[in-house]
Amino acid sequence: MTETIPGAPAATRLPGSPREHLSAPTTRSVLRIQNAMLAATRGFLAGRGFTEILPPVIGPVTDPGARGAKQVDVDYYGHRYKLMTSAILYKQASLTAFDKIFAIAPNVRLEPLETANTDRHLAEFHQIDVEMAGASREQITELAEDLVVHVVGSVVAQLPEELEALGRDTGAFAALGGQPFERRTHADAVADLRTLGHDQNPDAEIDWTAEALLSAKSAAPFFITDYPRVPGASTTRRAASGPDTCATST
Repeated sequence: MTETIPGAPAATRLPGSPREHLSAPTTRSVLRIQNAMLAATRGFLAGRGFTEILPPVIGPVTDPGARGAKQVDVDYYGHRYKLMTSAILYKQASLTAFDKIFAIAPNVRLEPLETANTDRHLAEFHQIDVEMAGASREQITELAEDLVVHVVGSVVAQLPEELEALGRDTGAFAALGGQPFERRTHADAVADLRTLGHDQNPDAEIDWTAEALLSAKSAAPFFITDYPRVPGASTTRRAASGPDTCATST
């Protein structure tokens, strides 16, 4: 017997009752790993001089770039407020008080039907959001790389049995941090995809199929830089090399 959320994708079905789901060994392992990841993240960023902020869950404005997801309105004492789709506006405003900040930010997005059933989208999720005032692209990519290496290393060292219980091979993480993450430009990624038979648009973001193809070829995380200007890229800094290139990474 399973308990389902009406209209929800199969991935959201719960085995038995909510109590059984929460006490299941798989759920407990996932929550322990999540807790270790957050603890490692906070320790790492605090050690680098970052201040954690607690952004609002509801507010008069939220990030407009939700890529087709509906924003959720709530009545706040007679005023129309929104649940945060992203805390990016409040996070960037907080840079007036601190040069380096981060948040474990809640986000609520009602995804359109064509994306709601993918493994890439959730109606509600939390993200680790980091901001550095005046940082260069290299500074922020190095920080992201160091953070990933630190958090993964901490979880593997502390909770190998939990990873094994989930069927994850801890040896697969052994090479992480052994060498810097690769940096490749958007143009190089497009050329690589063309050799793989994928007709990636050179003037658009790397699509989902293309991301999977590039990831399958690499044994470690990598950055893709120098994206073309695309809708929704209003928070990126323009590169000095030309007016139509954003100095961003993914």
